[in-house]
Amino acid sequence: MLALCAVLALGACERKAAHAPFPSPVLARVGDFALTEADLEEELARLPQAMRAHAREEELRRRVADALIKRLALAAAAKAEGLDRDPKVQRAIARAKARILAKALRARVAAEVPTPSEEELRRRYEAEKAHYQIPARVKLAVMVVPDARTARRLARRLKRHPERFAAYARHLADKESTTEHAPRWYALAELPDRVREAIQGLREGEVSEPLRSEHGWAIYQVVAREEAHVLPFAAVREEIAAEIVHERIKRRLDELARRVPVKWLVPKNAP
Repeated sequence: MLALCAVLALGACERKAAHAPFPSPVLARVGDFALTEADLEEELARLPQAMRAHAREEELRRRVADALIKRLALAAAAKAEGLDRDPKVQRAIARAKARILAKALRARVAAEVPTPSEEELRRRYEAEKAHYQIPARVKLAVMVVPDARTARRLARRLKRHPERFAAYARHLADKESTTEHAPRWYALAELPDRVREAIQGLREGEVSEPLRSEHGWAIYQVVAREEAHVLPFAAVREEIAAEIVHERIKRRLDELARRVPVKWLVPKNAP
């Protein structure tokens, strides 16, 4: 029950049982608070899918309802103790209310924002193509050998049999009790000059000469190469659409915020 209570969102059903009609049937009244059908359904929807899948529906509804009623009972007890009049509690309630209202406004604005047209998306793509530029890069595998003599001998062997690079790297990692690193992509411009020079001209699969490194002698294998290119429109279409929608939402929210008068009662930058 404690684990279940932990995932329930705070404040979802803490509503006063005023005489005004509720938007959904009231399931229980707890002091001055009420638990509605909508409250219960919202809490059930917030539960992890795995929890909902592995519990009988009626049992889960009862457990969630019990947890919500306990929360409302504690809220009612706190109110009876006068905690709702505590200045710190009132400030916390005011902050929570402001967050909830701002979130609700953002959700409404997001629902009203028009979806960008295909023409808008393509215009943005053409105007910002440089933003989608992928630099030339190389995928490198590396192994570090403790001494120069062994590194040179191993490099000669791997030049004849580059397909054995991964096997030798695994064997060396086990033998030296070091971590084996999977091949990864590097932007050519970000590689140290000496590494870039060592792999220059190597085709995919080929192996470099040993290079002195901080931990020994490094041997590199070029696993793959990729020339600089611009991502196609199809690959970034959704990203562009999300950016435009986000900008529209922000612009509308900023506009609504500017309409609200703000009067500083102390100097704006006062501590």
